[in-house]
Amino acid sequence: MKRTLIAGGCAAVLAIGGGAWVGLGSATATTTKPGIHGWPGSTASTAAATIAGVKADAANAGSQVLLLREHEVRNTFIDVNNDGFGPGDLFMFESQLRYLNGAKVIGQDSGRCTFGPRYAICDATIQLSGSGKIIIYGASFARTDQRYAVTGGTGNYQGVGGQLNVANLRHGDSLLAFEITR
Repeated sequence: MKRTLIAGGCAAVLAIGGGAWVGLGSATATTTKPGIHGWPGSTASTAAATIAGVKADAANAGSQVLLLREHEVRNTFIDVNNDGFGPGDLFMFESQLRYLNGAKVIGQDSGRCTFGPRYAICDATIQLSGSGKIIIYGASFARTDQRYAVTGGTGNYQGVGGQLNVANLRHGDSLLAFEITR
């Protein structure tokens, strides 16, 4: 599936989807989505360029690199005001995670973005089986703005920081390239 972006490049990232359903009043989930699909990748860089950049940054900072392949399994768009895509609307999705060149599912992610007039504010949780969770938060302001903050974690990722870079892969999957600091 081809990844597309909306509203001049606002990006959808990740989070805990269940909490978004609480307190929406007249909000409705709809199957008419405004061209949103999971993790958007930057149109300005390739996966190879993203990996090279993350590895170079990590080497300079003494950080750990974690490369994952994400495959979306479900999503929903919530039109809060029932007026078509616009500020306040939500997009949520869930995905399976594998190591970049692996076949075995090693975890999952769940994401939510709230859209503004020219941006998306997103939070996310990435769960790696037997290792813990990585928490992501940030705003995307443009199609090329595909870097998000790692704000913490649990288990093996307790107390981490760093950043996540996203790029498109073949067949609609996304590269999640983490630079993790401890």
